[in-house]
Amino acid sequence: MTNLEKIMSGLSERNFDAVLLLSPENRRYATKLPTSSGAVLIHAGGGIFMTDFRYIEAAKAVEGFEVKMTDRQKSVPAIINEAIDRLGIRRLAFEDQEMTVATFSKFAKELKAELVPEDGFLKALMAVKDIPEKEKIIRAVKMADDAYLEVLPFIKAGVSERDIACELQYRMLKMGAEQMSFEPIVVSGERSSMPHGIPSDRKFRPGDFITMDFGCIADGYCSDMTRTVALGFATDEMKRIYGIVLEAQLAAIKKVRAGVAAADVDACARGIIEAEGYGDCFGHGTGHGIGLREHEAPTVSVVSGDILKAGNVISAEPGIYIDGKFGVRIEDLLFVTENGCEILTKAPKELLII
Repeated sequence: MTNLEKIMSGLSERNFDAVLLLSPENRRYATKLPTSSGAVLIHAGGGIFMTDFRYIEAAKAVEGFEVKMTDRQKSVPAIINEAIDRLGIRRLAFEDQEMTVATFSKFAKELKAELVPEDGFLKALMAVKDIPEKEKIIRAVKMADDAYLEVLPFIKAGVSERDIACELQYRMLKMGAEQMSFEPIVVSGERSSMPHGIPSDRKFRPGDFITMDFGCIADGYCSDMTRTVALGFATDEMKRIYGIVLEAQLAAIKKVRAGVAAADVDACARGIIEAEGYGDCFGHGTGHGIGLREHEAPTVSVVSGDILKAGNVISAEPGIYIDGKFGVRIEDLLFVTENGCEILTKAPKELLII
């Protein structure tokens, strides 16, 4: 079943006559075509792809869609109103988790149909990946894995966080990445206690922990991984903390399978860290879904109400961050199956002392 067919199938279940997609990720999910602008209307009988002159030729190659070009004389609302009249659309779902108030106000004023929130309908569909989607994520994961291994020889005393962040990006782009999933995080020494620290000009020193969190996009789909390495040597305390984080991550991974509450996966990792006395040093969730967006459903945290499903792709990324001293995080991507999970990230994660 194509993504278009999945959306069409779900419309009647939600009592929607059609759904309007404006966000780049949702448009790409439906059409598989990346465009910086445009709109997609999906109804029970198919889809309408509205875009401007820049993308009209590419849009015509997308299967299953009626293509309409927008210009000064024919706006997106005007084309949608024609479809509303022609197809008898009365309840039109909109992206309530994506649309701005200004955009909603504009469409509510101009369209002839009632706008109703899609209320997680699309999020639920996109959270379960089919095999082609999984393969795209694997491709993005391999680029990140390979970039990490290529960058390791550059990690030396005197090299800066910014230097390594640049190297990681360059190598992933050279391998064919469309862009980064997010701005790489490279933090070292006392700065490694900041989970989302911005790479600085701080130069590496012997005895540093260096945490690298990065990923890229391949065919629209994101990767995300974190590795923490030590430069020159690691103290007994550093080795102990690293071991706790790795134990927590492995325990969480072992817990993952379809039907398990995401909060229970989080509790598995968090319980190990808390038992060692570092609960206050682990302030974020154990993981998140990933796909066309770097963060999507399901959420793997203490407050999550999500139940894992076969086809989910999630991260497992517990960490311990000791303020002003150092931090450790280890992150892999997992493909959830009925009986467990497949670890997509292949880079070694035992403590590496460079």
